[in-house]
Amino acid sequence: MKHLILSLSLWILIGLLGCNSKSGHQSVKVPQKSATETLLTMDCLHCHSISDRLVGPPYLDISRRYHSEYGIKPKLMTKIKEGGGGLWYGGVMSGHPLIKDMELSLLVDWILSLEDRRDAFWDRYAQSTSMRQLDEVDSTILSWQSLHEGRPIQTGSAHSIHLLGSESFPSHDRKTTIQFTGQLPIPKTGKYFIRLIKTGKGQIKIGDKILLPLDPKNREAVIDLQKGSQPIAVTHQLTGKNDTLSLSWLPPGADFYELIQW
Repeated sequence: MKHLILSLSLWILIGLLGCNSKSGHQSVKVPQKSATETLLTMDCLHCHSISDRLVGPPYLDISRRYHSEYGIKPKLMTKIKEGGGGLWYGGVMSGHPLIKDMELSLLVDWILSLEDRRDAFWDRYAQSTSMRQLDEVDSTILSWQSLHEGRPIQTGSAHSIHLLGSESFPSHDRKTTIQFTGQLPIPKTGKYFIRLIKTGKGQIKIGDKILLPLDPKNREAVIDLQKGSQPIAVTHQLTGKNDTLSLSWLPPGADFYELIQW
């Protein structure tokens, strides 16, 4: 009887050791990169942006051109992987053989979805920001002032920058500049796409860095931000026409732009 108990104990011990040995050799599953993570870790942004045209077309233009074309996904995947011309307004693109097939598939799906995401953005944010005029600026949210030829004429506060049409602005005079200042709330550390849709000239400064210059063609940039807050200043020179000014970002892990809220 003792011999039987000893034998069973040995077999149980061997079984436990075997289980531990197998678990010690299990492969660790690496989390799949999202489409935007792939963009940020590869060299995609050297030639493309989401909205702005760089060396190649913006991803929104690619989506607009191909999102409803049947069977286009494998063609785009092959073109990104191998490079070449014929799908990019006649330009020639270098190949990206290091992108994994699954990540490439997610990236192409995301690119093709951008036209619908853009429409959803404007549906979601159909209303302009309320520009409250105040004698004393509320320092806990975004402050603004309008200046006529450099002289302050109005002050106030807002919870976002999303002005659609000249009637949304406190002034329509072409000699007027509007400036927004405040502390940018940063929910997590990472790379952020920042976008300023603007009619004419507009500038973004975060901390000591001018992220977007006044140049009307520069509407989008990527910046590394640490969790916490950073001073932000947005300047816009009115054109006197049907002006638009909208500040949004694409935070780490998100799939498209959303308004920055205070």
